[in-house]
Amino acid sequence: MKYYYIGLLSIVLFLSACSSEVELNAPYKSTTIVFGLLNPDVNNDGQTTILDTQWVKINKTFLGDGDNTSYAAIRDSSEYDEEDIEIMVVQQMDEDDVVHEYQLHSVEVSNKSIEGIFYGPAQTVYYFIPDNGMSQDYDYQIYVKFTDGHEVTGRTNLIDNEFQWLVPQTGFPLVLANIAGSNSVSYVDPVSYKWYSPENAAFYSGTLRLYYTEEVYASSDWTVPPISSTDKWIDYEVGDIEQGETQAGQIMTLGFYGGSFFDYLGNTLEKSPNIRRIIGHYDNSISKTICFEAIMTVANEELATYVEVNTPSGSIIAGKTCLHQHQQRTWIVCISCYQQSKKPPTHRCGRSIGNTE
Repeated sequence: MKYYYIGLLSIVLFLSACSSEVELNAPYKSTTIVFGLLNPDVNNDGQTTILDTQWVKINKTFLGDGDNTSYAAIRDSSEYDEEDIEIMVVQQMDEDDVVHEYQLHSVEVSNKSIEGIFYGPAQTVYYFIPDNGMSQDYDYQIYVKFTDGHEVTGRTNLIDNEFQWLVPQTGFPLVLANIAGSNSVSYVDPVSYKWYSPENAAFYSGTLRLYYTEEVYASSDWTVPPISSTDKWIDYEVGDIEQGETQAGQIMTLGFYGGSFFDYLGNTLEKSPNIRRIIGHYDNSISKTICFEAIMTVANEELATYVEVNTPSGSIIAGKTCLHQHQQRTWIVCISCYQQSKKPPTHRCGRSIGNTE
């Protein structure tokens, strides 16, 4: 079983002004935006080590006369210069005490999309290496101080890494369908994920992943070697649960209709008589063929609020806010984390052939 812990930090500072005259552009004032993803097990070895580099983005808003899409294509419109920042660290916190402090270092990468209105592909990102590991026993706080004197902070906890599955596991597999007759299939309703709620969790999102090998042939008789053979997977989104933070150890259930999974495959995978799909990937490390993988993404309350606020809706979200004021500055601090647990359904994986038709 694998666990991924990721913290999300989003900080937005803004100012507003009004006058007796209508102006499209208010006097320019820089607004800081910080976004971080904390993943204590980046290299997926089950522990946090020096190899698990963490990444943070620090940007700013911009405003100009004329077409602002033109300014968006200019790199320094939304990036700070090195001399603009005096201090930038991530602090491991035990209540109000700083246990350890990680310096953020800048690096240029060229992985940004050039399809949008903003500059790319180069961008400046910041990173730190948690050489003493990351633990759910502590909070993690980002602190940025700029040379003009203003400061930005945000804090998050980590979700308990002891995620415990109830279904699927040995003796309790996922069953999507049953053979009802010679040419009849009965789909299970509901197919259920079950688990114990971890500490600090408020939002759950389930996924069912199917592994397969796709072979493409020159003709539909499949009598000659394939032109290509590619290992692939496809994810089916099972559903979400959002109910606020619950006490650790409660039994949680997320159900879905088994037939909807097969409908999704039929509507998503390319239909071609020249394509054969073989279910499952063989894993040498465990000497087994893995066909399905149950995935549960778990978020804390802050990330659940962030997702809800940023989801298109006709209503105003009335709930927890992150509004702070200090020295005539106003900022919104939304700090959160999530973990992801993966578990192969523990029933025999039959290898079948088909083209979804």
